[in-house]
Amino acid sequence: MDFRADYGPYVFGCNGTTYQQWYWDDDYEVTALRQRATGLCLTLRNGQLTMKNCLADDAAAMWFIDTSSHSAGATITNYVSRKCLARTANNLVTTATCTGGNSQRWVWWNL
Repeated sequence: MDFRADYGPYVFGCNGTTYQQWYWDDDYEVTALRQRATGLCLTLRNGQLTMKNCLADDAAAMWFIDTSSHSAGATITNYVSRKCLARTANNLVTTATCTGGNSQRWVWWNL
């Protein structure tokens, strides 16, 4: 997943840049999803994904990250909406009702 301010979050082939590097605190059940390049957090506001400064009390920027099925990919669910991150047919990233389908599975590598 990548992000451009004029475009929003989108899926693009892996290129190793810090704009595609995201990190979270896996010591907690609910965590922020922070982009390494900007230090900003992926936030769901009024049904739209955006990047905002990370605030500990901002529930819209908190996510459940289920990594129990690493081979199939993680599911990432917004704490407030209970909707999953999903890739659209034109490679944008949105949130949708969680189905566990391939468009809602995300793979990662530990850095």
